[in-house]
Amino acid sequence: MKPLYAIYPLLVFVMVACTNMQKPKQTLEEKQKEIELGKIDAGNSFEVDELGWKTTLPADWPVITKRDNQKLLDEGAKAMKKYYKTDIKIPEVVTLIRLKKDDGNMFIATMQEFDSTRGSYEQQAMEVQNAMINVYKADDMYAEQFLGAVRIDGVMFDRIELKIFASDKKTVAMKQKVFFALINRRVLMMSINFNNEEDEKELMNTVMQSRFSIKE
Repeated sequence: MKPLYAIYPLLVFVMVACTNMQKPKQTLEEKQKEIELGKIDAGNSFEVDELGWKTTLPADWPVITKRDNQKLLDEGAKAMKKYYKTDIKIPEVVTLIRLKKDDGNMFIATMQEFDSTRGSYEQQAMEVQNAMINVYKADDMYAEQFLGAVRIDGVMFDRIELKIFASDKKTVAMKQKVFFALINRRVLMMSINFNNEEDEKELMNTVMQSRFSIKE
C-alpha cells in the first residue's frame, strides 16, 4: 500500500532547501495570485472553506510562486519514485499554500481527497510515518523520527517530528514537524521546517492557532 500522496510535497522541503527561489517582498494581490485554493487577507489570515480551516500566517513571509512550487512537486515525485523503486501515479494533491522565509524556515499546507480504496485512514497514516523517514534515507540523508498526536481546536492530528542531520550525522541541519488529519473526507497536512527557536515559535503558532468550523 502506498501512502497519502499529500506527503510528497513535504519531502522536497528539505531536499531543495538550499535553492532560494523567491523574491523577498510580495503584495497581497501577488500572494493571492500564487495560492491554488483559499483566501488570504491583509492581516495574514488564511482560510480554506472546503476544510472549514482558518489560521494566521507568519507576517511578511513570501508565498512561493505556482511555477516554482511545481518544480518542487516534481522533485518530490522523484523522491517518492526513488523510495518505491517503481513508477508511481501521483493523484491530485492541492498545495494550499507554501511559504518560505529563507533556506531553513518554511511552511506548507496541502489537501488531498481521501481514497478509502487504499485502506483505512489509520493504515495510510502509518504508511506516511514509514515513508517520511525512509524517503530521506533513500536519498542518503540521515534523520531521526518521533511520533505523536495533538488536538487542535477539537480536531485530532497525527504528528511526525524529524531531525535532519548534516553529512557528519551529528549536526542537526534542520527540524521538521508534520501534522495531518482527516477533515470532511479530505486530508489536511501542515508541515513546518525551521532551524531556530524564534521561527519555530512563529510557525507553531500558525499550526496550533488553527480554527476549524468542520471537526470531522
